[in-house]
Order: sequence, then structure tokens, then C-alpha cells
Amino acid sequence: RAFPCFPPALSALRRLARPPARLTCETAILASVEPTLLRVNGWLDWNVEFSATDEFVLLAPASAGEDVRIDGADIKEKNRSAAAREDGMSAWTVRLQRPVLGSYRLSVSYDVPLEAGDDGKPITLAVPLVRAENVARKTGHVAISRGENLEVRVARSEGLEVRDVKE
Repeated sequence: RAFPCFPPALSALRRLARPPARLTCETAILASVEPTLLRVNGWLDWNVEFSATDEFVLLAPASAGEDVRIDGADIKEKNRSAAAREDGMSAWTVRLQRPVLGSYRLSVSYDVPLEAGDDGKPITLAVPLVRAENVARKTGHVAISRGENLEVRVARSEGLEVRDVKE
């Protein structure tokens, strides 16, 4: 003889969530000292892991104002924060047309006018660098070039390791 068996109704709620995006960035900066201006070109190579993102945040000197040029593939909009930070930097938010996963490159450039000094007398200037923000890890290189009739000496390099130009 057979008896009907009705197992209890089981239900399971399963929630799958993607991990948040993990961003790392390697930055390369070239600061070119010319007689009347300092031209800064930067390349930010982002790596997006785990989950795609369409937003990148970088810091550029507030003194450059709106003259910061940001280029990259599929840029939808570039917005500068209204207020400058305590460290003299402005946050720029770059939004893309579609989320990316993997590598993504932004190029950033701006010019800083130099005050004319007396001929033959040295002037001291700080090189304002572009930095990635909201990243798990950031690394990079800074190179300084000069016009042929100029002499450049690094007076202070906090957090930087000097490399031999022959490397």
C-alpha cells in the first residue's frame, strides 16, 4: 500500500551581490619647465576589477581652474567640484558613456604660468601633480624636463624616490 507524501514547502531567498569595483591607478607625469610656463601632462592608467564602473575621480591643482584638459575614450561629462580642498587641489569627476571593466586611460594636461624673475636669478616653484582619488592603490612616476637654456634642480621631493636618468 502507498501513502502520499507532501514535503513541507521550502523556499530560499538567495541574494547575489556583485562586489564593489576595486580601482587601482598608475600615474605618469611629465612636467616641462619653459621660460614662461610650466606645462604638466599626466596619464592615469586605471585598472577596474570585480565590477564595472563609469566614474573616475582625480585631483588636479585648483590654481589651474577650468583650464584642465581631460581626454579619454567615451567621456560623457567632466565636472569640477565647486570648492577647493585644503591641500589646494580640486576634485574632478569623469563620467563615461558606459561602464568599463579592466584597463582605462585618461590623459590630463594643464599649464601653470611662471612669474618672470630677474635674468639669471633662480625662481622656486612647486610642481603640482595630478592624482587619482578613491583608489585602493596608486603608484606612478614623475619626470621633469627643461628648456635648453634653463637649469633645474630638485630642492625637495617628499614621498618620491629619485631615479637616475640613465635607467
